[in-house]
Amino acid sequence: MKNSNSAFSYVLTKLDLIDAVSKKPWNLMPGVQSITYFESITDPYVSANIRVLDSGKSVINQIVGGEDVEMSIAGPDEIEYHYIMKVYTINDRSISNKIQTYNIGLISAEALTNESLKISKTLTGRPDIIAKKILEDEKIIATEKDFFGTPCQNNTKIHPNGKSPFSVISSLCNGSISAANSNVDSGNSSSTTNKGKSIGGSAGYVFFENRRGYHFKSIDALCDVKGTFGGNKNIKTFTDEPREQEGSGEDSIINVNFESEINLIHALRLGTYSSQLQTYDISSGKFEVYNYKLHEQWDNQAHLGSQDKLNPMQQKLSEHPTRILSAIVDHEKNYMGINTADPDDPDYKNDNNHWDYSKHSIVQNISRNFMLNTQGLRIDIPGNLDLCVGDVINVILPSSVSEDLKLDNRIDESNSGFYLISKLSRFFDQRTQEVTTVLKLNRDSFGIQQTE
Repeated sequence: MKNSNSAFSYVLTKLDLIDAVSKKPWNLMPGVQSITYFESITDPYVSANIRVLDSGKSVINQIVGGEDVEMSIAGPDEIEYHYIMKVYTINDRSISNKIQTYNIGLISAEALTNESLKISKTLTGRPDIIAKKILEDEKIIATEKDFFGTPCQNNTKIHPNGKSPFSVISSLCNGSISAANSNVDSGNSSSTTNKGKSIGGSAGYVFFENRRGYHFKSIDALCDVKGTFGGNKNIKTFTDEPREQEGSGEDSIINVNFESEINLIHALRLGTYSSQLQTYDISSGKFEVYNYKLHEQWDNQAHLGSQDKLNPMQQKLSEHPTRILSAIVDHEKNYMGINTADPDDPDYKNDNNHWDYSKHSIVQNISRNFMLNTQGLRIDIPGNLDLCVGDVINVILPSSVSEDLKLDNRIDESNSGFYLISKLSRFFDQRTQEVTTVLKLNRDSFGIQQTE
């Protein structure tokens, strides 16, 4: 479908509500005022809201919930994007002069399936493979959408005890260790064999859905701009330059808001820079103290900024644990052999593939997730319907100092650079035929990183 040259323009080519019984399509396009589409790195579903002005045959009377809505949109790039979601709510309905207005809430079909199912069966294997099986199993979620996972280094055995499928997968995020730069093959085998006693991966996983499919990804992979952890390859650049909206290109930034920056008190209380985990193995009676210091792990992680280490104040504050945690561990829980199951025991025989990884995952999860919120931006940009949450973009911001002090450097080198898209919303205005995309961006460090 041909589109105008405006970076904001789009064409709604299809918007059909499929009757649940007769399968008859109802064309919603004549009454649509606007469409808002949402994605978030914390949500295992995508959603949308359609604002309808209904002055003819009332479609709302045909809706009972659960109907498919098929939507196709040709963006400014003249590529047609297709979406299929289900109706889950009708709200904000009002009637005036025989004209109805209301919102139709849409959500991924899998989100409704998730609410109707519970899992009780014990699941064993690598967390990323378990997540894939839950999503694709015909007796569980049975999705046909693509799955993108970061291979895990560890095995696990979980007993869901009646949790919903998405809750089970989300709980796997807390105990997953990335296999990047470790002794684990990145293939699709359902488990892995531990050949040594050291853990080389990094904790911190997220589970979410975007337009491309489902993602069970490590934070390292999401923040990787150099390809070390199998991360982002194609990175778009957006520039904040003075210009009229009508002259904005697809790489323009319309508006910038700084949403989160340094909060040392919060970081110290969470144990972001340094923490201590005290563990007690209930099978062996072994008590262990594990000290975690972020500056010692910095080089083993992927970062979006140019910092090659913590700043002097953060490093000074990380010399001593600022938070003490405790956990009960049990290496014997899923081990059926006759030898010791503890990989740190001198008599360990390398035959336990289900270690308890709590001491490696708990503190790193806390640190990695908080550090990702070190700096946050919200930017408004034109269209760009190809962007999704989980993508990395390059943001170029102008220096905020006065013109006579800018000299040769007109770029804000502290706040410009790579950012991860953590939330995304798009507003399609049918009256103006223009689409604006709002991105919530986060990163774990400051500065412009050089990728070459």
